[in-house]
Amino acid sequence: MAERTIEEKNKWQLQPICKSCFYRRELRGFKYAVKDWLNTCCCYILIEGQLRGCQPHGNYCERYKPRPKRKGLD
Repeated sequence: MAERTIEEKNKWQLQPICKSCFYRRELRGFKYAVKDWLNTCCCYILIEGQLRGCQPHGNYCERYKPRPKRKGLD
């Protein structure tokens, strides 16, 4: 079996911009309760009803939408 290149490996890794994106959501019904980014995915297609059509790279994604600020408990 051929070794994958660094570009191929990085293509499917979680990009830094995804961690603060509105469309990054937890997968419901995941068998194991994991408190990190392993059980999350980009839910752009579920929320907007169309394919994302782009690949995030580092700190840029065409479909990036920041998460809304949470209101504090005052």
